[in-house]
Amino acid sequence: MISTAITSLCIASLVFFGATYARANSSDEAAIRKVIEQRRVAWNAQDTGGYAALLTADADIVSSTGRSAESREEIIKLYIHQRAGAYRTATITSTVVKRIKFVRPDIALADAEAELEGARGPDDGVVMPTRSLVFFILIKEGDRWLISSIRGAPISAIQSQKQ
Repeated sequence: MISTAITSLCIASLVFFGATYARANSSDEAAIRKVIEQRRVAWNAQDTGGYAALLTADADIVSSTGRSAESREEIIKLYIHQRAGAYRTATITSTVVKRIKFVRPDIALADAEAELEGARGPDDGVVMPTRSLVFFILIKEGDRWLISSIRGAPISAIQSQKQ
């Protein structure tokens, strides 16, 4: 009798908490997509304050060009350096989130595809638009999702390795 009651309580708890988690994921997914879009908008507007506000203090990045930075401040320094050079006329035209996986309720991995137009080549001419895979790790701090890590890889480089 006690065993049956405990089993029933466990099942009820799993159903309740599972349903709560699924609802939270729906609103959390929307919040994550919004943060990633806010990053694109801030990047394009050269809004370093807005971009920095979307990052955790210990965030890191490895860009699709292989450049890396560790910490919010270093990411912004790298961004400023790149925007003064090859990316001075560039625009991220889209960042499409393809998949979000919750590792835990407060940690998510978001896979996205991004397109960049207007970058400059070594001869200072505008190069063809590039497409990249971008992987974000986001952490929920309080009621807010922040970007903890960004990894980019050009799609053409990935496709050529498969052949």
